[in-house]
Amino acid sequence: MHLVLIETSANQDFIFGTNKLRENVGASELVFRIAESAKQACRAVSRGSSPRPVEPIIATSGKALVPVPDPDTGRQIIRHVTQQALEQAPGLEVLGVVGEPFDWHTGSLRDAVKNVHQQHQQFRNSGVIPGPATRFLRLPVVAPCATSGLPAKLFDRDAHQRDVQADPSGPPPDAGAYLRSAIADAKRQAAGEGWKRLREKAGSTPLPDSLDEIERELESLQWLAVIHADGNGVGQLLQKFDTLVPRDNDEYRRALHDFSVELDDCGGAAFQAAAEHTWQYWQAPDWEPDQRPQFLPLLPLVLGGDDLTVVCDGRLAIPFIQTYLREFEQRTAEGVIGELLARSAGDTPARLSACAGVAIVKPHFPFYAAYQLAEELLRSAKQVKRRVVGGQGRPLPCSAFDFHVLYDASGADLKRLRREWTLDEGKTILTRRPYLVTPREELPGAEAAGLTWAQVRHVDYLKACLKTIRSRENGRRCLPNSLLHDLRQGLFDGRQLADARLKLALARHKASLFGPLLERTATERESLNSLFARVGDQFCTGLLDAMDLIELWDVEDDDD
Repeated sequence: MHLVLIETSANQDFIFGTNKLRENVGASELVFRIAESAKQACRAVSRGSSPRPVEPIIATSGKALVPVPDPDTGRQIIRHVTQQALEQAPGLEVLGVVGEPFDWHTGSLRDAVKNVHQQHQQFRNSGVIPGPATRFLRLPVVAPCATSGLPAKLFDRDAHQRDVQADPSGPPPDAGAYLRSAIADAKRQAAGEGWKRLREKAGSTPLPDSLDEIERELESLQWLAVIHADGNGVGQLLQKFDTLVPRDNDEYRRALHDFSVELDDCGGAAFQAAAEHTWQYWQAPDWEPDQRPQFLPLLPLVLGGDDLTVVCDGRLAIPFIQTYLREFEQRTAEGVIGELLARSAGDTPARLSACAGVAIVKPHFPFYAAYQLAEELLRSAKQVKRRVVGGQGRPLPCSAFDFHVLYDASGADLKRLRREWTLDEGKTILTRRPYLVTPREELPGAEAAGLTWAQVRHVDYLKACLKTIRSRENGRRCLPNSLLHDLRQGLFDGRQLADARLKLALARHKASLFGPLLERTATERESLNSLFARVGDQFCTGLLDAMDLIELWDVEDDDD
């Protein structure tokens, strides 16, 4: 018996290396088809000379793990998948290896799985197979593709004709805008089927029938959100998989297969629940129904396992991701995943968690740069894994998101942006991000490490701040915009000067109007009203966070 491992690489560059949403959707579909192609190959060899049916253990987006009786059968499967990828998904890197032999009855499947992954990694790093970029050389000189910069393969006559018919009296469109590379053409060809598959994941939530509709809507928005989410603890769980399931190969195979399928199901169910919640939020009476489309302006690009990438109206980003993260937690606490985690969780909740980065940008901001910013925000959110721990020092499964509203398009480097918000040699931080969405009552008790850091960064605090800022009396804001912007500007002058401005504001306005924005910061002599909360030897504030979202999140309509 041998194991065959087929896996794609550089998926992010392949999917997000273009600003055209149609091509992003098509690229996602092409990656998804790799697992489907592996299933087809398994069925083909099973009908052939294979003595027993060949079925994959894992067949998820971009990856397949298949036990085969002999190396020739494994090579047939790899040949089928890679040849189909060359023909239908040019530019996608797909590598497959046939593992070393092992006896199913006396050998160890878990060892075989570990070895074939190591073998695949070594093969990928060896450079024996050149990367797909070497297939698309620019010499001799050829015209460039309009969207990828790669050498053009064809002229898109259908798109050109549609644009000419749309404006017959206007100037003729630039022919260069319709030149397509092999990669761009393959993505566009797969986009329709990919969109149909992704629409079905939304359940009863209405998404547009065609990509043209959603593209036009997203391009007309004031703010566009790129959301990237990823699960926490999945890798650690797989590393401990050997100790959590029976040593019998059949049981191990079944557990690994069920885990892979259920992780996909949990991610899909969490997305569907988040889409349905966001649709209800979108239907709020004060959202000007005459000026909004009768579908949810949300476009899923990647949805598989614990990975999620979504593009949507910036006003929907926080309600969507907050619901997705909570649903992911709840659903992974059940079924096979919950049972596996319960065997090793100890005194921590038996569930997985997830984190997300939310980049909110202008619609015509370069998409790849927005996605990179979302990735950086995701990494920032994942600090909860080391910050929030239980009584025995074990990480608690807490979900969180970090966000950034990019007003200045000159650069999207998160380190630089956050460095500008760090004052007084690192002692003052003008944000509380990231924000946890795990219910407060499930956070550690007062004696646990990381409690203070977690509690001041809970999303309930952010909601309370937004309600305070948005509160009205007799049709007017209780806290005038001029006052809020004055306080906001004062933050960048340092904590002491910012609190001095607050003191002047409190002379004109009741302290009760400031709600959770008003902190009590203890000094050596007295307890003072402050915009900053003290966490260890640092001070942080949520005013800037709330003001960034004041026009993007209507918390009254999003109350649970």
